[in-house]
Amino acid sequence: MLVDIMKSSSVHSWSSDYGLNVIEKIVWIMLNWINNVWLSNSYNRKICVNYFAPNVSSYYWNVSYDKMTSPSRTLSNLFMSQFPWENLQLEVGHINVLDLGCGKGNHFGRLQKWSNGRIVSYRGVDQKSDSNWKKIINSNENVSFVKANVIDVEDVFEMKTNFIFSQSSIEHFQYDVELFNKIHDFVCCSTKPVVQVHLLPSSSGLRLYGWHGVRQYTKRTISKLVHKYLDDSYVLLFELGGRFCNNAHNDLKRLSGGKSGVSQMFDYEKVSMSYEDLLERAIVADAERVQKHPSFYALVIHSNSNRSIYYEH
Repeated sequence: MLVDIMKSSSVHSWSSDYGLNVIEKIVWIMLNWINNVWLSNSYNRKICVNYFAPNVSSYYWNVSYDKMTSPSRTLSNLFMSQFPWENLQLEVGHINVLDLGCGKGNHFGRLQKWSNGRIVSYRGVDQKSDSNWKKIINSNENVSFVKANVIDVEDVFEMKTNFIFSQSSIEHFQYDVELFNKIHDFVCCSTKPVVQVHLLPSSSGLRLYGWHGVRQYTKRTISKLVHKYLDDSYVLLFELGGRFCNNAHNDLKRLSGGKSGVSQMFDYEKVSMSYEDLLERAIVADAERVQKHPSFYALVIHSNSNRSIYYEH
């Protein structure tokens, strides 16, 4: 099923989240492959592309790694734990988070941990409510959740919102370009600085994750997401991981019985190195040089800026 290319960064709208038959699975793979390889390295040069070389010291590793977590999630956690939170606070003041596609709501605790308690308020939005929401709200008075379709983001904004976050959720939305355009409309109505961080799967995800969401991303398709921001905002794209992390993901699938991202135990005696050590070595190896096929992307958009949160830019 083809889509309006003005609303979506992909050429189709099939979501594998709701199940596909055999023919649809084949077509889904083919369409995503075409979308990924077509001018994949052609992008708007107003986007500042960087390679993220994470600090894997014991402190950052301990706050970022969870047992049997995929390389892409670990890289995302490392990125957020090393985000310039102090600079963000200097820029926006009280940090008020809007989390798009929040799932169980666990991002609140992680963001609070990584920012050293700098989050003043948090609002999570997801089309499905979760029983965990109530538990989080009961112990955190400045947390709220909204059950809503994220594409209707204009209905869930608060005027105090100044930090918009998503982790592995944008690829699930049929009209991702339309979503970013609506966020831009909100940003334009605000005179205050607004920072966004979106963690997105790269084209490597087609091979690594298989049928997952609607799409993966390349620098070309990310350019479509941010085209409205390029004249009035700073747009930074960080490439995360690469060949060794992609191989480590395959090791994770093998060690966990072929299922990615699950917390199954396996016998450490049967392998020469624990998965955790293997993953850490893979991240360090990828960080030694810019990778041709990154594992993941971190997209940072800074609008209505007074100062740069990344001083080198």
